[in-house]
Amino acid sequence: MQPLLRIENLSVDFITDQNTTHAVRDISLVVDRGEILAIVGESGSGKSVTSLSMLQLLPKPPAHYPGGKILFSEDGNSNFDVLTCSTKELQQ
Repeated sequence: MQPLLRIENLSVDFITDQNTTHAVRDISLVVDRGEILAIVGESGSGKSVTSLSMLQLLPKPPAHYPGGKILFSEDGNSNFDVLTCSTKELQQ
């Protein structure tokens, strides 16, 4: 079965003039069609940053993606990387 969503080694940083905050480091997960996934963890562990990254809702800058992919498969056969899509492509 082809996954609906696959995150591979995603890292998310927030870069400011003063410093760089490593919010998420090398997270990977797979969500199959019909599957429900819950992301749990302590405050500050990167749950919200990971979720917002899936939809490209973090402002760039300060958000920066030094590594990883967020692959979405609408039809089960082809994947597109959410992080490299334009806003127009995501809206489609």
